[in-house]
Amino acid sequence: MVTGFTMLLFSCYQPTAVQKPVLSEQQLIPILKEIHLAEALLTEITNRHQKDSMARYYYHQILQQHEVEFEDFEQSMHAYFTQASALDSLYQKVIVTLSEERKDFEAKQKTKLQNR
Repeated sequence: MVTGFTMLLFSCYQPTAVQKPVLSEQQLIPILKEIHLAEALLTEITNRHQKDSMARYYYHQILQQHEVEFEDFEQSMHAYFTQASALDSLYQKVIVTLSEERKDFEAKQKTKLQNR
């Protein structure tokens, strides 16, 4: 019985084909950075319908600004989601980018305050 179950299990197993993302990391990093900034703005909206509407608007604007089709973005993200190490690497770079921008912003704010 165990042998039959094992054979059944392995006969159903099909390895997932690894897809190559349409968009490069260099293209995805600024898009994901802006999406996460938009998500931060959306946390302030309590009305679910309004939040969903604004999210669609922000995502559309972000992809349009980067001249990226939604289908290409979606395919690329799916490809990264099937490769945990690649997804982790991508998000580490997004985090570094966000951190650097925050430091720059804080330095500019500090300079503004000192010049008053």
